[in-house]
Amino acid sequence: MKKYIFLSLTAFLLFGCKPKTENNQTSTIGKDTLLSDHVGNSAICFDTLAHDFGKVIKDAKPECYFKYHNTGTEPLVLINVSAGCGCTVIDFPKTSLMPNAVDSIHVRFTGAKEGGDFIKTITVQSNASNGTQHLQIKGHQM
Repeated sequence: MKKYIFLSLTAFLLFGCKPKTENNQTSTIGKDTLLSDHVGNSAICFDTLAHDFGKVIKDAKPECYFKYHNTGTEPLVLINVSAGCGCTVIDFPKTSLMPNAVDSIHVRFTGAKEGGDFIKTITVQSNASNGTQHLQIKGHQM
């Protein structure tokens, strides 16, 4: 098992995050299909891991999209996408993403009670062989 993980990680690092197409193909995994059937054969690659909103006016609700690719050979499933607090609203696809396809996670910052600098971390859990990913939004709320 350790050899398989090492080889998968080595291949991912060697070939990098280079999607082959821009197709946005999704499909729903059937009820009879287990997520474990696809673990280790999908890989998630984000275009960017951080977004800076800059200066944000209080009560504004800035939003952004984190575009990602399935660079693996099996469908990619986002199991859970969460933020550390209630001031970050996340909408993510509930369907699987086919190999070489592209999709995005929608993130909206609803603001904090007090102004000032903010940095929020979004945790993306999936069946990808490259494990849990962390995204970040930041800015200055005026």
